[in-house]
Amino acid sequence: FLLNLESSPFIFEGVAFKVFSSDSAPIQAIPISRFYDPTNNTHYYTANAQELSIWRTSQPEWIDEGIAWYA
Repeated sequence: FLLNLESSPFIFEGVAFKVFSSDSAPIQAIPISRFYDPTNNTHYYTANAQELSIWRTSQPEWIDEGIAWYA
């Protein structure tokens, strides 16, 4: 896929964050957890421990896929 930057509605803002696997994550990396909703075929991501706890109890129909990556 080639993107014509001159006619693109997108603006390149640089690197937002770097993603690491569990094997390459530095000590200070933040785990990003992922949930899957099979009904709507969508995902939900969070790095917030409190939000993670709330999501696990309030959205039982979503599948907890664990840590997706580290940022």
